[in-house]
Amino acid sequence: MKNKNLKLLVVVFLAAVTVFSGCKKSTTTGSTDDTNTAAMILGFLSGDADTQILLISDPIADTAQSQAKINNRVLPWEGIAPGYLAFIDTMPTIPATNYTIKVTSNLDSSTGSITIPETTAITAPAPLDGDTLPLGQAVTCSWTAAQGAQYYDVQYGAQLYDSTGNDIADLPNRQLYSTTTGITIPSYYFIVPGVAYYRVHLEVTPYSGVMPQIGQAGNMTGTIKGFLIGENRYSYLVFYVGTPVKGKSKGSFSDRKSSRKDRINKYLRNLGVNTVVE
Repeated sequence: MKNKNLKLLVVVFLAAVTVFSGCKKSTTTGSTDDTNTAAMILGFLSGDADTQILLISDPIADTAQSQAKINNRVLPWEGIAPGYLAFIDTMPTIPATNYTIKVTSNLDSSTGSITIPETTAITAPAPLDGDTLPLGQAVTCSWTAAQGAQYYDVQYGAQLYDSTGNDIADLPNRQLYSTTTGITIPSYYFIVPGVAYYRVHLEVTPYSGVMPQIGQAGNMTGTIKGFLIGENRYSYLVFYVGTPVKGKSKGSFSDRKSSRKDRINKYLRNLGVNTVVE
């Protein structure tokens, strides 16, 4: 597969789910329980990456019968990766604009439309990298409403330092989906023995479409249950809880901005799909 400078992303997965059994077609349209239960489509449209459509299935869909379109424009076929077909397109898309995706193959087909939301910006804590907050308190986080967004992917984590400024541990990322423009990080998150201060990173990504959960209905029409998701650029902020030691760098820890692949795989996990995109 080609590695290009990313401008827009649409990722569509045609995925076999381990809980699926058999193949059941519907004589009506719509993403309902009567659709083909042997496959699933997941589409990501983003305001800052290439268009990519991945058709994941086992067995792999027939390349001669498989096609992906955006607004009736056929995407060029790039090749076969382990477990899926790949279509990539470099045409940019525009936020607040509606796009129609159609995927056809020997495994059936579905069509749907989605609008890419506008961007968001973190407003609290103070939108200045390196802001310092006191220990022992919950941290209120908020961001601006993104036009067209129906929910937000929120991730936060922290690097831990002792009183001499040495990095000693790394708390794993926590992730949640929020339909509002704010969350509160509880005070107990910042109670770790031997830790003098925390370097916290916060990431908020606006989405349109279906928020993932097991059993969720899709938003595509056809004989394959399908999900279309609109994504725009995330807002990212680093701040401190507790006073950092002056003159110390951030240590061996790097900022942990998520990749789009991470967010796609997380979405699949939240749907209960075991497929992993490498």
